[in-house]
Amino acid sequence: MGNLVSVHVYRNNKDEIICIPHVLDEDGILRNVNMPQITSVIMGESDIGNKVLTSIKDCIGKRFNKEELQIPVYEKASGKKWGAFLRIQYA
Repeated sequence: MGNLVSVHVYRNNKDEIICIPHVLDEDGILRNVNMPQITSVIMGESDIGNKVLTSIKDCIGKRFNKEELQIPVYEKASGKKWGAFLRIQYA
């Protein structure tokens, strides 16, 4: 747990960019980590890239317990349920 880091990047309707790091749990399932990085589209590509790198650096070499990997980070960071996001995007 904690060795492989992936970052999922989302853009909401307020032009905020939300970077959520993910790590593999003990069963090899990719889980989100409650360490989101949030910026704005107007800050530019360089700032977005820095947020992605920060997300990766925050997780490399760290171990997370099962409870930490069960937090619905996207919902907490965006204020929207994940299912609502999918219905809007793909309806």
